[in-house]
Amino acid sequence: MKTIFATLAALLVSVSAFAADLQVGTTANYTVTATQAGATMTGALNYVVTGYTATTNMYQVQSTFTSGAGSQVQLQDIDGKNLNIGPGILSNCAMYGGTLESVTVAAGTFSTCHLVNVDAAQNLVGHYWVGDVAFNFVKLVETEGPQTTTMELAN
Repeated sequence: MKTIFATLAALLVSVSAFAADLQVGTTANYTVTATQAGATMTGALNYVVTGYTATTNMYQVQSTFTSGAGSQVQLQDIDGKNLNIGPGILSNCAMYGGTLESVTVAAGTFSTCHLVNVDAAQNLVGHYWVGDVAFNFVKLVETEGPQTTTMELAN
């Protein structure tokens, strides 16, 4: 099974969607489920802002994926110019090709913009529910070939 952690960490960097009040210590916790060929793996993904460098406007983010197989930790630098994208997407949802939807996950019920991305070259279909929350993903479901990965905001 493809490394879920690498996929989710790459997704975080590619979208770079953060809430407006991102500060050192801001966290987001997600439940993760991946299914492939009848096998299911569950785990937890935690993002935390561990630092900020004002001179470069870069945030340091630690991602930790934990499952029955153990934990994987990754550190990333995220450019601060990418802040506030999530609330902007939510308020301009139709312009981004999305639809406004109310989504309920373990962390509560949220107003979201549901975006769909189809990448035929990589056989990837992604559904992303973006809201005004830290790291802006309330829920995502990605299907790549035979593997489906679901990530939902836990708290």
